[in-house]
Amino acid sequence: MNPTWVRSAATLMALTFFFGLSGDQTGSSAVSASTFSTFFSSESSGTVERQVAENQPAGAAVGAPVTPANPVGAVVYSLGGSDAAGFSIDSASGRLRTTGPLDYETRKRYAVTVTATDDNGSTEIMVSIQVSDLEEPGVITVIPTAVRAGQVIRGRLADPDGGVIPKNVIWGWSVSAGGDRDGPYIKVASGLPGPLGGPKAEATAFTPSGDHAGKYLKVSVQYSDRRSAREFSLDNTAEWISDAPIAAAEAPLPLTVRTVVSGLTIPWDVAFTPDGTMLFTERGGSLQARFPDGRLQRVNAEFGRLYTSFAVGLMSLAVDPDFNDNRRFYTCEAQEYGTEVQV
Repeated sequence: MNPTWVRSAATLMALTFFFGLSGDQTGSSAVSASTFSTFFSSESSGTVERQVAENQPAGAAVGAPVTPANPVGAVVYSLGGSDAAGFSIDSASGRLRTTGPLDYETRKRYAVTVTATDDNGSTEIMVSIQVSDLEEPGVITVIPTAVRAGQVIRGRLADPDGGVIPKNVIWGWSVSAGGDRDGPYIKVASGLPGPLGGPKAEATAFTPSGDHAGKYLKVSVQYSDRRSAREFSLDNTAEWISDAPIAAAEAPLPLTVRTVVSGLTIPWDVAFTPDGTMLFTERGGSLQARFPDGRLQRVNAEFGRLYTSFAVGLMSLAVDPDFNDNRRFYTCEAQEYGTEVQV
């Protein structure tokens, strides 16, 4: 018997049963009903669901193979659809695989079309692929990474799951008991996070002391994220350990104090031009330039409306970024207009 005819006949019998013809017209109604259910609930009749966990490497299997119902002869599978680039399919088995890691937080669902071709022709199967959410560990970064005694250190936490609430983050700073990175640690500071909000949390500043030199620094954090059962459950942890021991503090640079201009009355601000000329103001209205060779020259400017008092007068200076071209600089000053003073 022709296989194609058998399949068509089964379908016709199912349709006959479905549309409620009289018993003497349907033949074996039980057989027809069973055939109807098998034929119309197959993957070839609508969208099927498949699932894959996020962050899997390229080549991860996406659920069970996608196959048509009642194939005739050998089946060859191909893949299409707007999201096909993210997946591949085995042409002989219909098994879908990823072409790279998928991230739940970036995108949760994809859609592809599987075309199954057998001796009867081609069947398109729409496949909806759900990316499942996994718990992802938080990552601490420390700035600067080269830790030195006497230097301010900050830690920052980023959690791929998102939903970190900065106020619900507790930081801990520890140093190794000795020079062993894998040995025990002693907590030397702890506290709530600093000012950085949003998807990341920034720790309060920590400055290693001279006693910490030669020891390793460990930064740890307890926090809640989007997957936490309660807002302040602190059920997530992360830590960072320095690759090298804390370096000794740098010796302070020698400081030499030398007077370059004297006899000034309430000097207020200093600014330098690109050639090293020093401009400086005095509150009472004096604006002068000291050239690199030490010469002093008063700068002519109109200060007729200058208002001088305890906290105001001729104040700040700023040199234009294009000074070499436009020879401009700017002052901040208080000016008197009748009974009104403007800055």
